[in-house]
Parts: sequence; structure tokens; C-alpha cells
Amino acid sequence: MSKAKQPNNANSYVIEANGAEDVKFSLRAMSSGNRYDVVDYADPILAEKLQAREPGNSVRVELAPVDEAANRWAVTRHLPGASPRIGLGR
Repeated sequence: MSKAKQPNNANSYVIEANGAEDVKFSLRAMSSGNRYDVVDYADPILAEKLQAREPGNSVRVELAPVDEAANRWAVTRHLPGASPRIGLGR
């Protein structure tokens, strides 16, 4: 008997607005609820893709620490697709 696969939320985030001067936006991890403040991108094309997204949209990306102690991160890769948000009323 085959089992249905659970969605992989490991690299899935919800975009949140952030008013800090040096922060582009924040990402909230769907799997843990942790927040990551994005301050840089690996390249201009990646920046353009993500800046076109509105707060509340989900994205799949890979992050690398810029200053982990200060919760500052760079988006290094945009992954295909976006995991659906799980749960009612979300």
C-alpha cells in the first residue's frame, strides 16, 4: 500500500513586510515559524523575481547567513513552485 507524501515545507516561506531600513523584507518559515530578515540577493534577476512578490505570498528559496547573530540573510536561490499554505483560514 502506498502512502501519500507529505508536502515538503523545508524551503517554503511566507513573505512579510519589514520596516527596517536595511531589510528588503522578511520571510517566515512555514515549517518552523522562524523569521528571517532578507538584506541581499545572489544576483539582480533573483532580486527582481522576489521584489515582484507581495507580502503574504509563499515562496521556496534557499538562504545563506549574512550576519546570523543579527538575523540578516541573503537569498541565494529561488526554487521552483511554492508549497500550498497548510491549514484552514490561512
